[in-house]
Amino acid sequence: MNTPDVSIVIIFFNAAGYLEEAIASVRAQAGVSWELVLVDDGSTDASGDIARRHADGSVRVVTNATNLGMSAARNIGMRASRGRYVFFLDADDVLLPGAIARLAGILDQQPDAAAAYGPIEWWYGDARDSVEPRAVASPRTIAPSRLLISFLAGTIPVPSALIVRREAIDRAGGFVEASRGLYEDQVFLVKLLLRERIFVSTETYYRYRQHDDASTAVAATRDYSSAERRRFHAWTAAHLRAQRVRHPLVWAALLRAQLPYRLPRLYGLLRAAKGSLRGAAAC
Repeated sequence: MNTPDVSIVIIFFNAAGYLEEAIASVRAQAGVSWELVLVDDGSTDASGDIARRHADGSVRVVTNATNLGMSAARNIGMRASRGRYVFFLDADDVLLPGAIARLAGILDQQPDAAAAYGPIEWWYGDARDSVEPRAVASPRTIAPSRLLISFLAGTIPVPSALIVRREAIDRAGGFVEASRGLYEDQVFLVKLLLRERIFVSTETYYRYRQHDDASTAVAATRDYSSAERRRFHAWTAAHLRAQRVRHPLVWAALLRAQLPYRLPRLYGLLRAAKGSLRGAAAC
């Protein structure tokens, strides 16, 4: 069996309403050899049956007896995959045509980059569809920590839908399985962006579906976001200390990100003062 260029990993839990479309977007990818690893994380709906119907020489299904969480499921998918490059596709999202070939081509041409990504499309299925702001004015490779600083400070959208070299995932130690919740992918991002060079494209490869069942939407309705965010910040600070990171801009970015949650009244006053200064400058 030949080794594919790219392993696409889809983890899912009760995603019967969306999984077929995600798989179809993978099957439409041309111009590069790929395999699809579907990880059923203990689903109780029809999504496991949907996945098994697609199993063939290019598509494999791994079934977890119980729900282990997204990070553990991604690690399982990673271990089951064989490609030089790995791409994690959410079960409710889709790839745009030609996305995998173009992303793999970037890593082929940029040997010093551990991963590559571009701005994603926020996909509502109506007039609200839009591509998020670009992180760079022109495509380029970003040095270690620089994207992390911008991401933590909130000056760029969260890097997502990355194609990653297998060895870079190994160096990062994979996903943190103790991290179960809204920020599990961002925990992995912190580890990756801290040490690796990342190529940032201006092309869009990925459609990020917006719907009421999405984890971010559910978290917002249940007021989980603030608590999850604080846990993410605490994990990030502990990781930076464990890695003996002394870069002042990294720590400054994290402190800036923590301010609305640790000192909300001060943060509110600072925002109000900033708004007043802008208003006075406009007069």
